Amino acid sequence: MLSFLDEECLQIMTRNLESLSDLFSEERTNIMNQRRTKNKEATGMSCLSGKVALVTGGSRGIGAGIVKRLARENADVAFTFLKENKAADSVVEEASVNGNRVIAIQADSGSARELMDAVEKVAKEFGRIDILVSSAGAFLFKPVDEVSDEEFDHMVAVDLKAAFIASRSALKHMRDGGRIVFVSSNIADKKFLHGMSDAILVPSKLGSPRGTNCFC
Repeated sequence: MLSFLDEECLQIMTRNLESLSDLFSEERTNIMNQRRTKNKEATGMSCLSGKVALVTGGSRGIGAGIVKRLARENADVAFTFLKENKAADSVVEEASVNGNRVIAIQADSGSARELMDAVEKVAKEFGRIDILVSSAGAFLFKPVDEVSDEEFDHMVAVDLKAAFIASRSALKHMRDGGRIVFVSSNIADKKFLHGMSDAILVPSKLGSPRGTNCFC
């Protein structure tokens, strides 16, 4: 039977052993991370090196961030933009620093023909498409009773139909292991907002997978 002192010593030893185990575990993790970093630096390769990516709506916001990140990972990137020529040129300039190719294609994601033409242009330019990121989105800051039929149709076309059109077109040029990523809005998780066009955006965005989802 252990005395009070023996029990206290045993508890202290147990805690010390646990701390030592945690220390070794942390050190092992750090060593593994360092090895991965050294291997990556030694090879100069990323898992996306040589991949071809197409991002819709890539001249600003999340889309532009995705373009830049893909480029940092040494992927060749094409992206579409609606009319922000200066913004598109800026993204191209910033994303082209690693020697990879980055091109901007003016196309309205609300137009099936323009979107399909953009996909075909990327496939012709790079020979294939490995990654598609459907990021383009449309939003109207106006009361619902002021939204025209044309504006409504365009919003649904950009926020919902474009993901389908781009996917169908890109799949023709994808090899095994290709990736399609849908980017939707967190507004799709909110309730209808009284009197605002969010009431239109919500159902159109609910049609796309919430968050960011990848499919092989």
